[in-house]
Amino acid sequence: NYLRLSIETKGAGSDEFEWRYLREQKLLRSLILTGNLKSQPGDSLTIFPSLRLLHIDSANIAALVESMYQLKHLRYLALKRTDMCRLPENIHEMKFLQHINLEGCESFMKLPDSIIKLQGLRYLDIDDTRICSIPRGFRALTNLSALFGFPAYTDGAGTSLEEMATLSQLNKLSLESLQN
Repeated sequence: NYLRLSIETKGAGSDEFEWRYLREQKLLRSLILTGNLKSQPGDSLTIFPSLRLLHIDSANIAALVESMYQLKHLRYLALKRTDMCRLPENIHEMKFLQHINLEGCESFMKLPDSIIKLQGLRYLDIDDTRICSIPRGFRALTNLSALFGFPAYTDGAGTSLEEMATLSQLNKLSLESLQN
C-alpha cells in the first residue's frame, strides 16, 4: 500500500494504464496520473477515501466525474488537458478543496453553481477552457488569491468583473474575452 503514487504513461495502445490496478490502494493520499488512462463505466474515486491530492494530466477520465464529490478530504484537484466537460454539481460537499486547475480542458463549458459555496477555495485556473460565464455570487469566494482564465464579459444585467469586487485576497489574475 502506498501513500503517494505517481504514474506516467507515454504513447498509445499498449502503454495505457488501467484504473483497476489502483483498486488495492485504499490508503492513498496523493495520486498523480499523466498520460493514457483506461477507465470503465462504474470506475470510481470512492476507493480512495483519504485522498488529499488528485492531479490528472492528459487522460480520459470523464467516467470518474460522478464520484468526485465523495472525496471529502481533497484539497488539491488538477484535471489538466483531460476530457472533463463538467464538475459535479455537488462539488460544494468537498469542503476542504483549496485548489482547482482545469487548464486545457477544451470541452469544459460551465462551472457548477455550487462552486460559490467553496469558502476555502484559493486557486482557480480555467485557462484554455470554453467557460464563457461564471455563476452569480462568485464574489463569495473571498479567499481566492489566484484566478486564471476569468471570462470578462458584458451583458444587460452587468459585467462579470463586478463579481470580483470583494475578492480582496486576489493577487494573481488573468482575464479572457476583453473585447467589450
